[in-house]
Amino acid sequence: MPLEQEFPGSAKDWLRYARGDLQLARTRKTSLILYAALCFHAQQAAEKSLKAVLIGHGIPFPRTHNLRTLLDLMVNRFEIPDEVQTGRF
Repeated sequence: MPLEQEFPGSAKDWLRYARGDLQLARTRKTSLILYAALCFHAQQAAEKSLKAVLIGHGIPFPRTHNLRTLLDLMVNRFEIPDEVQTGRF
């Protein structure tokens, strides 16, 4: 996959987007809100947070939604907690 040369927005912008998705993910499920929608926003919050870290450190990344791909770019640069690596909290 080619790496992005220009980042769309600042790390601060991406953290703001992530916070918005996280707020939506924390919405209580109702008969009108599907679990799939809440899970989607949880994944988006995680993805945008990881991209904010990469952008903030000037680390190029491919256009992807894969959390593992983004985490793999960080493994040798940062200390990543085991629960983040495994996705088990």
